[in-house]
Amino acid sequence: MIELKYDEISPITNNLCVIVDTTESGQKSYMCMESGFVTNESLLIDSDSIITHESCISQLMRDAKYIDNSRGLVWYPTYIHVGKYVLYCTGDQENLTWEVANIVALSDEEIVNYPIPGRNAEFYDARIDIDTAIQYANFGNAMEALYDNIAKLYKNSLETKE
Repeated sequence: MIELKYDEISPITNNLCVIVDTTESGQKSYMCMESGFVTNESLLIDSDSIITHESCISQLMRDAKYIDNSRGLVWYPTYIHVGKYVLYCTGDQENLTWEVANIVALSDEEIVNYPIPGRNAEFYDARIDIDTAIQYANFGNAMEALYDNIAKLYKNSLETKE
């Protein structure tokens, strides 16, 4: 298990479980490690940033958003892609669950079935293997599984280099 140092109380869970990160440009981002929701200082309620952000996320993520009136921010379920793995939310806005899935390469024959929207004659070369995804009832367990998968991949990578 990874030990984390929490910075703030979550407006979603009311527990000390938020990690705050500051970018080089000084913008703060927030991640609630209990709920799996994230936000940043640009995601202000009723801002143009919300419109842009919501155009790039799933309907479920838009439906499940949390309005943080005390800070004036909007929080969304996270989506994490690291190497060959992805963590994402499923279910519905009242009962979110989390899945961890592999990213799998597409064969030359499969690629034609995965066009990149808005890009003429360009195709994805990998996809999320939702058929073998493992579902978790809470975000913490999903994060542990993601970390475990990444650690195994890293360990295997080191062993093959020796």
